Order: sequence, then structure tokens, then C-alpha cells
Amino acid sequence: MYDFQSEISRCVNLVRWNPHSAIRDMEMLRIEAGESEMKHRVWTHAAISINKTIKSIETAPYYDKKEYWGQYPSTLLEIF
Repeated sequence: MYDFQSEISRCVNLVRWNPHSAIRDMEMLRIEAGESEMKHRVWTHAAISINKTIKSIETAPYYDKKEYWGQYPSTLLEIF
């Protein structure tokens, strides 16, 4: 069974090694987050965490843009 909270948690962890997939999945979850205030709060909290993780990794001395992002452009989640 699909669990919104589990999918959000998976994205928060996934962003460390596959940011494109995490952001893509979070964008899909954004639609479901609009169904209730609680889901919207959970999604927003996770999006803030994901954006902080991306910014932290991109400022680390070992950061390699091509290795981290691959062929995709560097992106952050838009928070409404």
C-alpha cells in the first residue's frame, strides 16, 4: 500500500545520492500534498530539508557537479 509519509522520507534520504530522482518524486508528491493541510506541512518540511541538503552538498569541498547531478541541471524545490 502506498504511504505518503514513507515516500516523503524516501525522498529525503534519496537526495544524498540521486537528487534528480528525489526532486522528481517530490514534485509528483506535491499534488497529493494539496489534499490536506497535514500532508502539505509534511511535504513543505521535507522540501526545506531536501533543499538544505542540496545546498550543503554543493558547498562541500568534495562536491563534483557532474558526479552529483549527472546530465541534469542543479535544481531546488520550489516551496509555496
